[in-house]
Amino acid sequence: MEIYGTEQVLNNETIAVTVNDLTEAYLNVAGEKAMAENRFRISLEEILLRFRDCYGEEVPCKIICTKKRRKISIEISQEGSRKDWLPCDEDIKLSYDILARLNVSPRYLFSHIGKGRNRVIWEPIPETKSNSMLYYMLASVILAVFVGIIVNSVSSGLHKVLVEEIVSPLFEKSTAILSEFATPLVFFAVIGGIVGIGDVKAFGKIGSKVLLRMLGSYIIAALFLGVGSIFVFNITPSINGTSGETSAVGQIIQMVLDIIPDNLVVPFTTDNDLQVIAISIFIGVTLLLLGNRVSRLNDAVKDISELVNKMMSICCKGLPFIVFFGVVKIISTSNSKQFLSIGKMFVVYIAINAVFMLSMVIRATVVSKVPFKTIFPKQLATLFINITTASQVAALPENMLCCKEKFGIDEKLVNFALPLGIVIYMPSGTIFLGLTAIALSSTFGIPLTIGLLIRILIVCVIVAIAAPPIPGSAVVVMPVLFAACGVPNEAFPLAIIFATIVGYVVPAFNGFNIQLELLMTAKRLNKIDDKKLREKYIKKV
Repeated sequence: MEIYGTEQVLNNETIAVTVNDLTEAYLNVAGEKAMAENRFRISLEEILLRFRDCYGEEVPCKIICTKKRRKISIEISQEGSRKDWLPCDEDIKLSYDILARLNVSPRYLFSHIGKGRNRVIWEPIPETKSNSMLYYMLASVILAVFVGIIVNSVSSGLHKVLVEEIVSPLFEKSTAILSEFATPLVFFAVIGGIVGIGDVKAFGKIGSKVLLRMLGSYIIAALFLGVGSIFVFNITPSINGTSGETSAVGQIIQMVLDIIPDNLVVPFTTDNDLQVIAISIFIGVTLLLLGNRVSRLNDAVKDISELVNKMMSICCKGLPFIVFFGVVKIISTSNSKQFLSIGKMFVVYIAINAVFMLSMVIRATVVSKVPFKTIFPKQLATLFINITTASQVAALPENMLCCKEKFGIDEKLVNFALPLGIVIYMPSGTIFLGLTAIALSSTFGIPLTIGLLIRILIVCVIVAIAAPPIPGSAVVVMPVLFAACGVPNEAFPLAIIFATIVGYVVPAFNGFNIQLELLMTAKRLNKIDDKKLREKYIKKV
């Protein structure tokens, strides 16, 4: 069944009309299973713009939308010689990156009939509810508490068999599997993330400034976490808890040097996660510098990165099992008081993150010279999507709309910085990961020294950057953080429960912060329409 059909040249005016008409037709037919309107509009617009940039607007383009067996398909085609749009030029690469971040994957086909026809086919994927994992985690905790109580009520002999021969081995094996996956997944994720910044060179000095500002936010977040931890937790003033001969400065320098591997093989054989990350950073930066000279290798790395993200998604589906066995073990070994630490962790996280976000607000209002009461209403729609979906990818269309139309930020800057920011901008994730390691170290009796605190702050920044932007990925990289900071595996259930609670607000915090970050960057680079920025936002009815 044909839903929509037209044939016309692609220019700015016809693209705008096509997007409006096809979006309306799609939403009417798709109904409740439709992709979010803003996401559909931006995806379709980017596909049409990229199609025009690749094939030109001289020859009429045919656009058809059909529905067959509940599947909706959009085909865009044009007569001409074969030209695959996937190996894109630098000029349209930003558009491709936006599609990739939106999880939109159009297919290219070529028909040899007549003069030949280049065809691009896109099948919009319906929105899925991302809070299903939350329900699974809650169910596993409730079931684990019930089973734990039963285990504690049986005879001592049976209790010993259940705990030592069933629960503990299953928990240890499940955490071991997660730990084994963590290192290679993070290794490829870091390389893929760095290679994905391939537009910086083409973008020039502006791209470098965007990256430096993002890195600056990580450092500020880590500093707030460090200061807050000193006030909340019992931190030993000495660098290592003793009066060792090595000075504090020497200890810190040694910690940094320990991250640098002596060779490229041993870190993999000894499971030295930090050194593996250092190697992945080195490889990624080298590939980034080589650029188009290793384009095939870069493409292969991107393909592997997609595979890594899928593997991480699969790993995350097994988290309820780890939580179940871990919670049963905690309850059956009379360590249930450890659950109280989760409440403290949540309060401390919200407090530290609130201070960090307040600093972002103050900086943004000072730099832009616009009151926050004018800025904040424009951010509300993106913030709501982030909170309800726990995904910056789902909120990307609205985020781009906010930055371009409501803030008036230069379109090219937004197209570059937002997709990049979704991957690497996670200062609130840094606070979350670092606080998890610090709080659980205290809970499980590990002496918290200034040296360990500094080590955690360094590692949490690296791991936060390495974690791909998918729900639950922070939990998958936690084994790297815990191994580097000496947190025992027994802490995983508490960490996962805490991550489940906080994980649904971290994307919202990061999305809120990146808007302010981009606002300040655009203001300093004079790439913003002050008139749009100062306009009060009035919601259209």
